[in-house]
Amino acid sequence: MQRALKVACFIPSFPELSETFILRQIVGLLDRGHDVRIFAHEAAESGRGHPDVERHRLLQRTRVIGGDAPSAPAERTGRAGLGAFLRCLHPETARAAGGWGALVRTLSALRGEGPFDVVHCHYGVAGLRYGLAARLWQAPLVVSFYGYDASRYPRERGERVYQPLFANAQRVISLSPHMDAQLRTLGCAPELLRRVPLAVDAADGAGAIHAARGSEALPRLLTVARLVEKKGIAVALRAVAHLRDAQTEVRYDVIGDGPLRAELEALATTLGIADRVRFLGALSNDGVRQAMRDADLFVLPSVTAPNGDEEGTPTVLLEAAYARLPVLATHHAGIPEIVADGESGVLVREGDPVALAEGLRTLLAARERWPAMGEAGRRLVIERGHLTADVAARLESLYLELLPERAR
Repeated sequence: MQRALKVACFIPSFPELSETFILRQIVGLLDRGHDVRIFAHEAAESGRGHPDVERHRLLQRTRVIGGDAPSAPAERTGRAGLGAFLRCLHPETARAAGGWGALVRTLSALRGEGPFDVVHCHYGVAGLRYGLAARLWQAPLVVSFYGYDASRYPRERGERVYQPLFANAQRVISLSPHMDAQLRTLGCAPELLRRVPLAVDAADGAGAIHAARGSEALPRLLTVARLVEKKGIAVALRAVAHLRDAQTEVRYDVIGDGPLRAELEALATTLGIADRVRFLGALSNDGVRQAMRDADLFVLPSVTAPNGDEEGTPTVLLEAAYARLPVLATHHAGIPEIVADGESGVLVREGDPVALAEGLRTLLAARERWPAMGEAGRRLVIERGHLTADVAARLESLYLELLPERAR
């Protein structure tokens, strides 16, 4: 049996309700007996009530080290001595960390922490700011990219923004061939790239999905997403309006919150479909599970936002597929990797309400195929290793291959 590893996870904010994909990686590693510490740039309130946060007492494993967070108490002692701190005082490291002031604050916050076997930064932006921890503790650096960090962020900051990170990382985790290509364009050496899938909780998706309703009942569509442009909710609303114009009625529930909520509610009213659309806001994990059990079809019409923001691989599509829901989505980023077009769902052009409405019509006309499509989606999730235990095992293997044999 391999020894327990000490893993330092750096995350922009924790615990975020919309980032269960990171939470599940941490929980999976803990379940395999590893010691995981969480370093968050900012504290988040949205996910504090998540059952896994409470069950595994993750807040007790978390330190907030960014912004105005207090430094570590002076009495804490780690093995990082003067030499380790001096190794980090380099102009390139300072630029990546956000400047000399940010570098000094980060080093102060990490005083007394460590040592760790692996430093894993979640999101490229966290890797830029906190990748220096790997140099401080002389540990291998792993960085996971998830979406906006490989699309919008380098568009805003320049294509060379990740050069310091790629020069120091031992492994860079990507989610799809599409993201591989993005990262190579940004300067990531192909030999650094590895694929670790997003995780789905094996407890999700239990029970029957389709309630025993008569054929005259309106089909129930569901979206679970943060209300931002790249989720394409406006496209979905226009598609629902297009169906109504063609004398096809559906019910559409949208779970999630975000800066576009008021604008999207106003759009539903303008389109004349406010009586068929419900904006339910953010719900608990149990609330989302129940909504998936009550739904017939899951819709996520992701698009590339005007500022270049893209999806990585939307975890919610994996959750919907595992819950045996046929999926309607778009040919966008890593989505074709997790939705088998014509088998577990239907994929259409992004940003096209008419194409989305046609995709809905195709699914609505194939009601008898919904159970088979749902089973195909669930099978895909399992066979491609998306369950939390499988993802944690893959992460463990990746970490171990970076350690000297004597340290394993």
